[in-house]
Amino acid sequence: MVIQVGNRCWPTVCDHGDHGCHDQLRDIPIIHGCLHDCFRRRFGCGVCLRGRESNGSTKGGSVTPAQRTGTAAGLAILIAAPAEGIRQYAYYDPPGILTVCKGHTGPDVQKGRKYSLAECDVFMTEDMKKAVLIVDRCQPGLPVEILASFADATFNMGPTIACNTKQSTAARMLASKDYAGACNQLPRWDKAKVLGVMITLPGLTSRREKERQLCLTGVN
Repeated sequence: MVIQVGNRCWPTVCDHGDHGCHDQLRDIPIIHGCLHDCFRRRFGCGVCLRGRESNGSTKGGSVTPAQRTGTAAGLAILIAAPAEGIRQYAYYDPPGILTVCKGHTGPDVQKGRKYSLAECDVFMTEDMKKAVLIVDRCQPGLPVEILASFADATFNMGPTIACNTKQSTAARMLASKDYAGACNQLPRWDKAKVLGVMITLPGLTSRREKERQLCLTGVN
């Protein structure tokens, strides 16, 4: 099963009913008819990571705004979930922020409490939707792959990278529609403050590169 946006096919979870897959991605529009390659990956279920181009139109007509943002959230989750891992008890991440599940932060995170897998899935889905909407509002009209890439970066690091044109070269490039330039800015954002010092974190370096690769597929 894949998501089709325009004439490009993006695969999502394979439909074999593994626990958590469809719960986590339940709001993503699934459109049949695209060719796709699918292989197993450690993501709780089989994940399709490669798509092929299709000359067919999207089944059922043009893509709605909800389908577009839902698709972007799904693509972003494919990067975020493996990068974040899952921790059912709250912990402090390298910058010292109380975090739980798959990167969820906020005042609702309670230290010492065990969160269920279902709660973690809800956090991930809702948090990524919010990130997509933040990017879509500050940089309207982005190609879905670029929207997804910067939504994951926003989920991970906050909206400055995508939205603050005074502090982010990537944001300025997005605003001027220099999409290739913006995508290639993503690897620069691989640092975090640890014990008051900004350092490069290998996990962020890997994540930014995955975002960059996805982002560039949205450049015409």
